[in-house]
Amino acid sequence: MNKVVSDLKAEAEITAPHVLQAINAVMLDISREGISKDRNNAQQGYKFRGIDDVYNALAPILSRNHLVITPRCLERSKEVVQTAKGGTLFYVTVDMEFELASAGDGSVKLARMFGEAMDSGDKATNKAMSAAYKYMAMQEFCIPTEGDNDADATTHQLPSLEDRAINLLRGASADKGLFKEAWEKNFPGWKATMDKAAYARVVKVMHEIANSFPKDEPPPPPPPAEDFGIGDDEIPF
Repeated sequence: MNKVVSDLKAEAEITAPHVLQAINAVMLDISREGISKDRNNAQQGYKFRGIDDVYNALAPILSRNHLVITPRCLERSKEVVQTAKGGTLFYVTVDMEFELASAGDGSVKLARMFGEAMDSGDKATNKAMSAAYKYMAMQEFCIPTEGDNDADATTHQLPSLEDRAINLLRGASADKGLFKEAWEKNFPGWKATMDKAAYARVVKVMHEIANSFPKDEPPPPPPPAEDFGIGDDEIPF
């Protein structure tokens, strides 16, 4: 090897922070050993690597290369959503920061990753944090992937936009003002997004609910179901 090149390499090895050398060494080790896709998603029929697979593969490699990973949650959001079968799911998104630190010289590199997950119980946050760690590790250490970049072993089926719109209207049907606000706030987006038949069904439900509220005057009769459309989405009160 050229002496100048050799000297430059030696200098780089001495001056580079150890955390970068450790990350490089982990990348080399993981490229040799790999992480196979041994788990199956039963709903959609694809294979994936679970978080335990990533932990099991990385733990000895990180230790061998004196690299420590410390997670930190910067932000968390939670939303309650309904499944197509009427169940309840908790949808959580986390903004995670990971500190990759060298146990040799204390040098640090930060990595950031989002994670999201759904669960019907109290595990949505755990799953979201695990997903963030898994994909941070895959990207930071260049762990090769094949096929779908899945986040979880479970696939949840959510209701269509039409079903969500109808559920929202029915959920607001106990209060005339709340119902009117829900309709006027959402119908422009529904009209722009749904196909004509789906929007017509939502408009029909709107008329049925609106006409169920007590009125001083008899409500105007709704048009035939097949005629609901763009011109009938003005709330009749």
